[in-house]
Amino acid sequence: MVGFLLAAEQLLLAFVGGTLGYAIGYILARIVGAKNLRRPTAPVVLVLSVVLGLAILVTLLGSALPLRRATRCEPAPILRGE
Repeated sequence: MVGFLLAAEQLLLAFVGGTLGYAIGYILARIVGAKNLRRPTAPVVLVLSVVLGLAILVTLLGSALPLRRATRCEPAPILRGE
């Protein structure tokens, strides 16, 4: 159960981070496109899906070892401070 909760939290953080990264990148692309190219940019759904997929992949790969270690521990003694 602890592993599921930690994995769910990691996936939520990956989703939020990927979405924020896409939004900031899109805003910056609009600014650069308007100033340098004199044409607006349009959002691309494929880019959003790739960004979210990569964010989830990197998050899961980066948290795999800590998640594995956390599932081997008993949470009660840790929460009591022992």
